[in-house]
Amino acid sequence: MNHLEFRNVSVAFGHGPRRFVAVDDVSLSVPAGKIVGLVGESGSGKSTLARAAVGLCEPSAGSVLLDGVQVSHARGANARLRQRIQMIFQDPSSCLNPKLTIGQSVAEALDAAAKRAGTRTGRAQRAAETARLLESVQLPAARAADLPAALSGGQRQRVALARALAAAPGVILADEITSALDVSVQGSVLNLLRHIQRELGLGILFVSHNLAVVRYLCDEVAVMQSGRLVEHGETMTVLDHPRQDYTKTLLQAVPRIGEPLFAPATGMIQISEGAR
Repeated sequence: MNHLEFRNVSVAFGHGPRRFVAVDDVSLSVPAGKIVGLVGESGSGKSTLARAAVGLCEPSAGSVLLDGVQVSHARGANARLRQRIQMIFQDPSSCLNPKLTIGQSVAEALDAAAKRAGTRTGRAQRAAETARLLESVQLPAARAADLPAALSGGQRQRVALARALAAAPGVILADEITSALDVSVQGSVLNLLRHIQRELGLGILFVSHNLAVVRYLCDEVAVMQSGRLVEHGETMTVLDHPRQDYTKTLLQAVPRIGEPLFAPATGMIQISEGAR
């Protein structure tokens, strides 16, 4: 089913008077086959919540569950289950070794997934799967020989997505994956992410501060403020009829110069002339 659930999750750093609660008693579900947007201002705790799902920080209270099985503080089989949750970061360079070709980076992820599954793949099979994954993110297989420095930011983000897909995930956490990209590139990456999500039936937690993108991409949206979840519901309901003053403030902060970056009529991201 690939259903991700945060159940009363809190994440705190430090001790005593220096203790800081970054996430405070958050409960949120990411159903299989759905994209849930997580929005809030910088420092609201949204990225910390996502990191708690993959073990980059562990909850100080509460649990993270996948298909009802606890994967926070996991060991053994539960830790392997956690590998079905994959995270893509804002800066793709952070997960790409600059000394490895992109083919080697994807193959490395394939080898790690095979090791966790207790299987082995031959060189020819690994090369074929690497080529398939690159093509699935709309990169020519011939680019496998390139180093990350030879790719654009959007292309590196596609490689990061291919590495995540190498683990055959059920859930992907996308943390501000387009915020560092040019506007003209953001649309193609978002359209690719939605295509892959629909094709594979993935659940996606999409962390973003861009409400126009969230409106276009997400089925549901959750709003975080100072570590707490303050509003959650269907995207159009929350963004068109917000109940909380904080959500209204976020909406009022959205720039309104030029045309929107999304086109509901076509279901595709568009770039207005004024945004080029």
